[in-house]
Amino acid sequence: MLRAQVAARTLPPVEQRLPAEPLVIPPYEQIGSYGGELRITSGRDDLIMEANHFMKDSLLCFAGDGKTVMPNVARKWELSPDAKSTTIYLRKGMRWSDGVPVTTRDIQFAWEDVFLNTDLIPRPPALFKVGGRPLTLEIIDDYTCRFVFSEPNGAFPIQLTMTYNFYSLVQPWHYLKQFHPKYTALETIMENAKKAGYATWFEFFRDMNHNRRDLNPYEPADFPTLGAWKLVSVPSSGHAILERNPYYWKTDPEGHQLPYIDRLQSTTVAKEEPRNLLFVSGNVDYAAQFARIENAPLFLSGRKKGGYEVYFYEENQGTRVAYYFNQTHRDPVLRKIIQDKRFRIAMSHAINRTEINDIVYFGKGVPKQDTVSPVSAFHEKEFDKAYASYDPDTANRLLDEMGLNRGRDGWRRRPDGRTLIINMPVIPVEPYKKTSELVAEHWGSVGVLVNWRILQGYLIGERLVGNLVDVVGFPNDVSVDMPVMQFPVYNMERWAPLWDKWVKSEGTAGEEPPHLIMSYYAVWESIRRATNAEERNSRGRQLMRGQSENLWGIGTVGQTLTPTLVSDRLRNVPRFMQDSEGNIIEGRNALYGAPWGVSALHRPEQFWLEGNR
Repeated sequence: MLRAQVAARTLPPVEQRLPAEPLVIPPYEQIGSYGGELRITSGRDDLIMEANHFMKDSLLCFAGDGKTVMPNVARKWELSPDAKSTTIYLRKGMRWSDGVPVTTRDIQFAWEDVFLNTDLIPRPPALFKVGGRPLTLEIIDDYTCRFVFSEPNGAFPIQLTMTYNFYSLVQPWHYLKQFHPKYTALETIMENAKKAGYATWFEFFRDMNHNRRDLNPYEPADFPTLGAWKLVSVPSSGHAILERNPYYWKTDPEGHQLPYIDRLQSTTVAKEEPRNLLFVSGNVDYAAQFARIENAPLFLSGRKKGGYEVYFYEENQGTRVAYYFNQTHRDPVLRKIIQDKRFRIAMSHAINRTEINDIVYFGKGVPKQDTVSPVSAFHEKEFDKAYASYDPDTANRLLDEMGLNRGRDGWRRRPDGRTLIINMPVIPVEPYKKTSELVAEHWGSVGVLVNWRILQGYLIGERLVGNLVDVVGFPNDVSVDMPVMQFPVYNMERWAPLWDKWVKSEGTAGEEPPHLIMSYYAVWESIRRATNAEERNSRGRQLMRGQSENLWGIGTVGQTLTPTLVSDRLRNVPRFMQDSEGNIIEGRNALYGAPWGVSALHRPEQFWLEGNR
């Protein structure tokens, strides 16, 4: 594909495009062949969604086992003995997709000019802070830098696996400086900003900085990327074409530059039914994000005619749908009920998880409490079982103990005499709809009236921020050996919005949490500060034990599977888990989920299309 450009001297030969030490990717099955166009889909015109999951290249990454940290953009890293600093070594000769070298200047720009610029980001993300203080950056040379914290942060290498998109610590300084007043006259920036319809320079910068956004059709063709493919055209509404990055910095074991596949063609199909028809007709080569478990029978029945196989990946959620009661509810009576642990235990025992597993997941999941995935070193089997048995008698007894007596109509009454009604907004996709319908029936059987209705996710988010939700059902996305999405910093807005606001604003807004909550927050902080894995894992289990005892979240079914459709002509797509050496672990489904970069965990740069030899 690039031979003509090399011959015309508009592109250097491959040995000049690769870094001195490229990242070598072992193929899942075999060395691939170049060429072809991979057909994928998106569900929105404003995002190129499946392709976005292909290109989450952070400084470090996870191996196929979902827990071993590996080099990625950085060729290596070193954690200091006191765990206060992490030294990063970039790949000499690595280049952006436009051929400009990647150096620590790009990291310096990202940290000092983006994350520490209060016009762009009022407060640096908690990911980059310990003890309320942000890291400091030391530039050693063009390819070496050091992230330094005032206190130990032994979990930072794990967190560096998640530094892509919004959290990217490597941003193209040479391109973005034209939009930043530190490097370009503000008058010039504002002149261009106003022409584009922006009132401030920082709004203009945020939109021009596509490194901080999911892949989208508005990304200009000249925006530099480190991904395996780059957006080149959006020929018509609903379609986008991405072509190989000629400077991609990975090779296969024989030294062939990756990716193997020349192009990605993304087609937007907003509605589920026509998208499923596209899948089973054989007009898509790879479908993971939109191939939902409830449609698995349809996908399986269409395999032969559609010319594809269905792989089932184990999802990252400790529980696929968890329910979070609002402990900072604005209604003082309901707040007191929810804050009583007996109520949450009763609501947990009232859920028939086996029924949910059979109906929603075809019996392929594991009924369990809200906790981490068994992949995690924080996992213990007892956490899965905590108050998770279906026991309506115990649920009724606890509700009776609380004085929530039934009226003549069978519904329970609050202490003020009003009917106990729980309003529950529900995300308008499965498995949330069917799960919530069943949970509402289960809770109704013990006398708690649930008023549930479908509401778009962004509206639920707005209501959570406004402290206007009684209970909400959300996925429990958890990292493996660092609970980034677990209690309390990242999901406390689901079950205590006012406490969450207080923590995130560092005490300037919201409501100060009680001592118990802050004590567990201290445990969360101690996990990050642990200087070794043994200490970190011990603290992590302590945190998960606190969840199992207090039920800030109430789980339903975990270890769920998600289908992925793989065309018969597509090769090197993992079916099973791999260890850190790339060896296949038979019998263990490959993993899929947010903390691992979703499809990026499967190294799509080594996918190849048969018939392109």
